[in-house]
Amino acid sequence: MAALGRQQIFLRGEPPKRQAVTLTLSFEQEDGQWVGTCLELGASTFADTIPAAYEELVDAILLHLNEAEDEGYIEQYLQARNVRVTAIEEHGPKGNAWSSLVESAV
Repeated sequence: MAALGRQQIFLRGEPPKRQAVTLTLSFEQEDGQWVGTCLELGASTFADTIPAAYEELVDAILLHLNEAEDEGYIEQYLQARNVRVTAIEEHGPKGNAWSSLVESAV
């Protein structure tokens, strides 16, 4: 089956120093399972349905981002993967940990 894709925005920080990254999520069906992959980070998951694969993939991405943040190498981690960090003035989840702006399933 053809791949499905979407872009997902992830946020961190408190105003006025909020930052965002936009990552590309791809979903393909393989052997009766849906495989979700973040193209920039290489994180991937699988599940029986697209919504389940999406939720697991978002969780995996947040683990990657927050671990890199906690260990102090988030800038290098994102730069090595050609992920651009942008300053924003958007509403949404606040805090120093990374969070997903869109919480709904595909």
